[in-house]
Amino acid sequence: EHLPARQILSIRTRLQPPHYEVIPEALRELMLHAKAQGYPVDAPSFFVHDNDDQGEGGSLVEIGLPVAGEVAPQGRIEVRTFAGGRALIGRFVGPYDKTGSAYSAVVEEALRRGLSITGVTAEFYVKSVPDTPNPEAYETDIAFFLEEG
Repeated sequence: EHLPARQILSIRTRLQPPHYEVIPEALRELMLHAKAQGYPVDAPSFFVHDNDDQGEGGSLVEIGLPVAGEVAPQGRIEVRTFAGGRALIGRFVGPYDKTGSAYSAVVEEALRRGLSITGVTAEFYVKSVPDTPNPEAYETDIAFFLEEG
């Protein structure tokens, strides 16, 4: 599958497991900013994890909220272009703390198909807190970006 390039509001930070709270905190900040400014959100929120970028303070994550129209940065919120690209995607239904099995399943499928994955993964929150209060009904697309070629 090819993920399209999109304009996003973005927060880039470092992730040090097990401190995953940086992701929902950043998503909340992005959503509040978009709502306060009246920016139309035009696709599910997501985060991208560059597993090869293990800098000081953890690995690099970018939390993104796709928005349309003229938007402006504020504080740590940047306006960037999510580049998109080729990816193998699997959908997981259930709570976020149970997505680990979906990661394994997508990797196994990539190997079965002979695809070369990069060190970059993403989670797209297709159905989440604003859509349902029930974590068992959350839908998350797990994407592994593929080597070009």
